[in-house]
Amino acid sequence: MNKRKVMANGFVCFLFAVVNFCFVGCNADIQEASRTEEIFGTIVSVKAYGINAEEAVFAAFNRAAELEKIFSLTISDSEINYINKNAFNNSVKVSDEMFFLAKRADYFSRLSQGAFDYTIGNLIDLWGIGTERAHVPNSFEVEPFTMFHDYENVLLDAKKHTIKFKTDTVMLNFGAIAKGYIADEMKSEILKYGVKNALLNLGGNVMTVGKKPDGSLWKIAVTNPFNVTDNIVSIEVADCSVVTSGNYEKYFEKDGIRYHHILNPSTGFPSNSGLVSTTIISQASVDCDALSTATFVLGLEKSLELIENLNGVEAIFISENGDITYTSGISKYHFKELD
Repeated sequence: MNKRKVMANGFVCFLFAVVNFCFVGCNADIQEASRTEEIFGTIVSVKAYGINAEEAVFAAFNRAAELEKIFSLTISDSEINYINKNAFNNSVKVSDEMFFLAKRADYFSRLSQGAFDYTIGNLIDLWGIGTERAHVPNSFEVEPFTMFHDYENVLLDAKKHTIKFKTDTVMLNFGAIAKGYIADEMKSEILKYGVKNALLNLGGNVMTVGKKPDGSLWKIAVTNPFNVTDNIVSIEVADCSVVTSGNYEKYFEKDGIRYHHILNPSTGFPSNSGLVSTTIISQASVDCDALSTATFVLGLEKSLELIENLNGVEAIFISENGDITYTSGISKYHFKELD
């Protein structure tokens, strides 16, 4: 296994799918409340420690359920489904949560020059990866959804809190960012109850509240993309989020070829950037979620340039040849390659 440490190289350090993590256990003598449910199509687990922990966990799941009704495409009367059906040539008044996430998704779409794109719902639906109708579409089926960056055809009116589509090819899909936002909102609910130590895991999107109850850091190990029963690197974090995107998370095989779920909006096919795993560490899980997808599609060199110019964000990239590359500030997370 080759490993390269990537330094800033003149860039100013200014300021992302299911992955398995492992956690170091906590002091058994401290009051603990835990709960696990399926939210937004993924298993969500929360552990909180201290007084009011039970109330905090309950409130966090209530908030997650509220957001699921806004962003889930599998709930027929969700807000996102209403927008997708009614926003073409029509301004649709939306909730504060919807407008916030649309604005954030639009920001990352433009920042990554379309490597992350929240408007490719039709393309995602065409492939059907993760469903019983998954198949490989031909180039003629894909072409209508790759001719333009459709996020440029979404009008977001901040004063009126409305969303409007300029073309009928736009279909919002927040699958690559919503779990991060939900994690942030669940953390906010937990903090309202004075809980200072908690661990949230949304299908691999990890959010930590403070440190572990004993004052030590949370230890998180990232799955080995070449052997998903093992881990490849570990980091230690406090009060931040860790999100990984990988080609091993959700996929199907056809004629011996693996087709994973992270689509390149420019080609309409699964990303083939040379990366097989990207991990983003930052305080905001919504940012980690979007950036893990964006960097996976961008490839190593462009991703390094992007992340090194974002304040408070670090990344670990694993290439298809086994190289592990990480950004210049990763040492503060006690990065360690595992045997």
